[in-house]
Amino acid sequence: MAREPNEMPGGEPDPVSVPGSARVELVLYVSADSPASQRARRHLESALAAFDAGQYRLEVCDVGEDPARGEADHVVFTPTLVTRCGGLANWVLGDLGERTMLLDLLQACGVEPNR
Repeated sequence: MAREPNEMPGGEPDPVSVPGSARVELVLYVSADSPASQRARRHLESALAAFDAGQYRLEVCDVGEDPARGEADHVVFTPTLVTRCGGLANWVLGDLGERTMLLDLLQACGVEPNR
């Protein structure tokens, strides 16, 4: 089946190639009551404060409420951050306490820090 020019394999638009859209899609999969998930959310939000919100799209998904969504993204453990940019996906496991890794990952996707 042929894809549209701005469509990723799952049928979703590629956010990098759609004019005026976010450069990277971020989905943080959590288990709501988990201390590690709560830390991951705080660490991610802290790292994202260095970037203009228009450059990324963030969604937090509780796998307890939507297990099918986590399964569709091949998420087995929480917390897991899934990033999509340029048609590629990355999975980062853990509480996201390594800020440098997060900043490098976002910059590799073309997201520029605020000046």
